[in-house]
Amino acid sequence: CAVLLDGLHEDCNKIKQKPYVDMEINGQHSEARRAILTWQKHIKRHDSIIVDHFQGMHKSHLTCVECSYLSTKFDVYSCISLPVPIVTSNSRRIPLKSCFDEFISSEQLDTDNAWFCPKCKEHVRAKKRINLWTTPDILILHLKRFGSHTGVSNGRKQTRIGSKITSVVDFPIEKLDLTDYVLLPDAEGGKKRENKYRLMGVAEHQGGTANSGHYTATVRSRGKDPNSIGSWYRFNDGSVGATLADAAITGGAYVLFYERIGATNSKLNRWGGMEEYMHSVGVDPYVEEKDEVDDDGFTQVTKKSGKKRHGPRR
Repeated sequence: CAVLLDGLHEDCNKIKQKPYVDMEINGQHSEARRAILTWQKHIKRHDSIIVDHFQGMHKSHLTCVECSYLSTKFDVYSCISLPVPIVTSNSRRIPLKSCFDEFISSEQLDTDNAWFCPKCKEHVRAKKRINLWTTPDILILHLKRFGSHTGVSNGRKQTRIGSKITSVVDFPIEKLDLTDYVLLPDAEGGKKRENKYRLMGVAEHQGGTANSGHYTATVRSRGKDPNSIGSWYRFNDGSVGATLADAAITGGAYVLFYERIGATNSKLNRWGGMEEYMHSVGVDPYVEEKDEVDDDGFTQVTKKSGKKRHGPRR
């Protein structure tokens, strides 16, 4: 899905001549400030309907196990890959929120993915954790049903795809509430942005391996009113027929497509809430403030002509 969305974005991108953008951000800034700077830099090169409604941002933490040095970085995503917990009984259903809990839990990097700690000046098996900063209006969830393992064959390191995890993930149809998982602060003086979603479609994989199998889809239609929802249909090659949403909750459900519900009435409704939040704290999304924070934590601000807008300094 991410590859497809990237292709659609590039075809729709309004920025044809992409400027060079230095993505380095001083770590002395507050988290909210670093998130704003990351998004400002992103939209200097990317402007499309995909960016507006299909992309969100997550925050990744890397902690050195030797000296406890913490590095935080914000990244843009268009699809969330959720791990599927291993269960001993195939008859047990796994709540989708259990997949989210595992996604945001801390993990220790293996030797092949060791991180260079700038304080220790050596590669370490750091602890990594990811949190969601924003979620887009169209939320795409990929269930990681295929594990992988690395081995050595004929003296060469090779990665092989493991067998399929066929456990049933019990995902909500009418209301998936991610409020507790999203870190974006409330817009100051505005209504809290809803992070509740309704299911609109499921892509299913039938088969035992990632290299073979058959794909089907269960999709909800739109009603005559753009704000209304219609019936469910199952697509299987050239065959289309009516079905029920519950029919998609199987061990083959692979990619879930959700749409935000109960969104704020604000016209600033792009970027998973970032546009509304930036305006609420007096930051122009398209004007990056040229301020620097030195090693002692002091901020030097370069004045601009016109009205100065300040972002959060929390």
